[in-house]
Amino acid sequence: MEPLRFKDTLPSHFGLKAIGHFLAIPCFFAAYFIVAYYPVRSITPMPVFAPDRWAPLLPWTVWVYFSLWVYICLPSTLIESKGLLKQYFRGAFWMAAIGIAIFIVFPTSTPQWTADWAGYPGTLTFMKDAELSRNACPSLHVSFALFTALWLDWLLRRIRATAPWRWGNALWAAAIIVTTLTTKQHVFIDVVFGVLLGGAIFAVNMYWVWRDQRLA
Repeated sequence: MEPLRFKDTLPSHFGLKAIGHFLAIPCFFAAYFIVAYYPVRSITPMPVFAPDRWAPLLPWTVWVYFSLWVYICLPSTLIESKGLLKQYFRGAFWMAAIGIAIFIVFPTSTPQWTADWAGYPGTLTFMKDAELSRNACPSLHVSFALFTALWLDWLLRRIRATAPWRWGNALWAAAIIVTTLTTKQHVFIDVVFGVLLGGAIFAVNMYWVWRDQRLA
């Protein structure tokens, strides 16, 4: 069978892909900030471990941190099947829903760092003010980065992409995950639970894909 080609996957179901991203992302942010600004329970600060003390504060990495919102749109560009596209969005939806549910039941925040954020670049200060350092654990930033990386790797193998593309994908995801610590948006335990959530949802998602392909 001839392998899929990128030029064939990109235009397929373009409208569904556009709606899926440009509707889902604002809805996610609305739910995320409502839960952050109006917690229904007392907020628990997350503990600090050795990796948190080792990780330096690197303000410039905020741009890598923000690149997640471009990164998560990439898997759909390699999906040519409507059924597969729906499964990808289904996995992303359930991961976001579970994360938001955890934030409602168990509100958390990052520690009160001693840094004077007013002395740092405006982008970092804006992020700190907007997010209130809440909705900490699990880190959905980490969950979505890992979920996207695993989906992308699976799709890159389907189109028989060369190793540099797969390594580039892995490095981009790893960089985003690391910046959750270097921007002090999260602590190590948030990252651990973010990895667990993203990995678990991807595994279930792949089961759904396998089941659909088997029944087709």
